[in-house]
Amino acid sequence: MARKTLTDRKVQSLKAAKKGKRYQVMDGLVPGFGVRVTDTGLRTYIMQARFPGQANPVRRELGKVGVLTLEEAREKARAWTVQIKRGLDPSIVEAREREQNAQRRANTFGAVFEDYVASKLGALKSGDKIEHDMRANLLDHFKDKPITEITDVDILTQVVNPRLRSGRSMGRYLLDLLKMFFNWVVEQRGTYGLKISPAYGLKTAKIFGKAKRRQRILNDTEMRALWIAANRLPYPTGPVYRTLILTALRLKEAMNTNRPEWDLRGGEWIIPAERMKGGLAHAVPIIEELREIAGFFPNGGPFLFSNTSGEKPMGPGRPKQYIDEEMLKVLKEIAVENGDDPAQVKLAPWRTHDIRRTVRSKLSKLRVQHEVKEAILAHAKPGIVGIYDVYEYFDEKREALELWAAELRRIAEPAQDNVVPMRRERVEALRAGSASR
Repeated sequence: MARKTLTDRKVQSLKAAKKGKRYQVMDGLVPGFGVRVTDTGLRTYIMQARFPGQANPVRRELGKVGVLTLEEAREKARAWTVQIKRGLDPSIVEAREREQNAQRRANTFGAVFEDYVASKLGALKSGDKIEHDMRANLLDHFKDKPITEITDVDILTQVVNPRLRSGRSMGRYLLDLLKMFFNWVVEQRGTYGLKISPAYGLKTAKIFGKAKRRQRILNDTEMRALWIAANRLPYPTGPVYRTLILTALRLKEAMNTNRPEWDLRGGEWIIPAERMKGGLAHAVPIIEELREIAGFFPNGGPFLFSNTSGEKPMGPGRPKQYIDEEMLKVLKEIAVENGDDPAQVKLAPWRTHDIRRTVRSKLSKLRVQHEVKEAILAHAKPGIVGIYDVYEYFDEKREALELWAAELRRIAEPAQDNVVPMRRERVEALRAGSASR
């Protein structure tokens, strides 16, 4: 067999073999590497060597001329030579690489995310909210991309940079969710082929600045609007928000309540430890205003706040939107009462969790004992006190919640001599269109 230092020009100039014949030209630079030419003029890069498991040298195809460049074919031949010296069969190595590549393509962000939901989020108390937020804000950006091909640049361009211009708080939250997700993927020890999180070097505080401690509370006008809105809206949205206002519970603690937890005769609502953020069972006194809410509970099914007749707990999605819409209507009505222009009224942004902070602040104004306020919010007692003091302040909590309910009535129903009579036509027009939610 002829040996020549192959060049692109020489390869392209090789003529077709005689009819029914083949010939090959071996390269002078890489041992065993060459070009095979058929009688139709088809040129193929080849490697001739004694492969592992073979008694004699055999010829294998590296790739067609035109599909591989000469330099690419030489590099492949050199790689095969190294593998052969190590006792590896290049065809087996390539088959494994194809399988790994196929697996990598199958392990898209969307597919791995579903595993994450089932394996990780299902065991977290906040799992439902995290799943909802990731589906709403992150899944579309990366859904079809292999998990191993997502880079820090992707995260910066798709999630971080847009939030730097607007929504830093949400950007900080979403970046933290991505970090938690990718850390879980890495912890699966190669299951998904990811060894280092693409978010590893992205420092939340450095990018978005340190998180500011939230201090938002609802003023009396906003609290009045919230209470009226919660009383107007039908089950389950209205009653669950009335419950939050009366008890200062977290949203999920209220939404997931079920029938066995409520003892109306004994006047106790016991939320078990596994449903509480602090990991301790929490006793809520059932004051009269809560008994009224119990009248909305469905007759069947275990869950008391539900869109499915008690079969499943209500979700966290749209209730806040319904409350905001109704609150704005109420605020406009209050503006009419005060002789102000309702068209100028806006509802300042707030979160459901702000209700807890507002109630806690109101309890301080009502001179409620510190330990009782902390017990109402189900905050764990600090240090050694939490170990030795197991008193639950149940009676004191009842008195404090009744005191707060009375204050709430005062806020929601101000003295009539301080109120300008409302124009009936204007109020009716503002209330028109309040659909059931």
